[in-house]
Amino acid sequence: MKKITVMIALIVMIFTSACQKEPAKVLFIFSYHPEYEWVVEETQGALKAFQNQQVSIEKFYMDTKRNTSKEWMDKVSGEAIDMIMDYQPDVVIVFDDNACRLVARKFIGDELPFVFCGMNADPSDYGFPASNITGVLEREFWAESFDLVKELAPGTETVAILMDSSATALKAAGHIMNIDPSVGIDGIYTISYFDEWKAKVEELQGTVDAIGLFVYFTIKDRASGQALAGEDILNWTLKNNHLPEFAILDFSVKAGALCGSSETGFVQGNLAAKVAQRILDGENPADIPITTPQNGIDYINAQRAQQLGITIPEHLLENAEIIK
Repeated sequence: MKKITVMIALIVMIFTSACQKEPAKVLFIFSYHPEYEWVVEETQGALKAFQNQQVSIEKFYMDTKRNTSKEWMDKVSGEAIDMIMDYQPDVVIVFDDNACRLVARKFIGDELPFVFCGMNADPSDYGFPASNITGVLEREFWAESFDLVKELAPGTETVAILMDSSATALKAAGHIMNIDPSVGIDGIYTISYFDEWKAKVEELQGTVDAIGLFVYFTIKDRASGQALAGEDILNWTLKNNHLPEFAILDFSVKAGALCGSSETGFVQGNLAAKVAQRILDGENPADIPITTPQNGIDYINAQRAQQLGITIPEHLLENAEIIK
């Protein structure tokens, strides 16, 4: 009887072991560095979507905000591809344009499925969608941000927009050209060096009613050629700009800019991970359409409004995300 009991126990153990699936392997390839606030948000969103799923996750950071040379891009994209070959994931999520451009498009038509998010380019620029590639586009809420700054500063008629000269910025500049703005756009300035940024902010004080801020994370010190910390760029700007400013990225408003209508990295990462889970559950990437979130969140920084002598209208106090 004892032998029969042991045999049954062994059979149960073998059957249970056979039925247990290995966790699916998911690889996150980020265009930027782990401390970058957008990446922090993307990661939080993706992990939230996977929190109740049986997955094993590895991460790779290309760090192409702080390192912008072609040599670095070639080196780090090769390392990302090596990571794919070594890890053998079941699905890869690529975050933002450089990972799409330098990594994912080299796998077009491959059996390995890819999901992208945070993409500012037109998908066709990279040959997407493909049989194995789908994802989530990022589109800035420029028109909504124009309207928001006008509500806070009703005299706003002309604006200037400042950003760095990264690929992300250049794509965004193209998007602005395709909207019908509620304000006059004095200029869209893509800037590479901090001395140029400072000069432009100071020049604009007497020529426009508000300043728009987008990405400012590849701006370099001219003497060293090194990219400066984004918070240093923003802090200098807030100290020396006396006009209302709107920012397209939520964390810029959280860090001190007046306002902005923004999509979040959390939403991008969360939606991409949900698409990846659908693929892991058996759906074909070719059958999952590329999606674009349609609604942003209005953010207003109450301290900055007070500094600028702006009273936040009651309806915005009720409906916007107020940063205190």
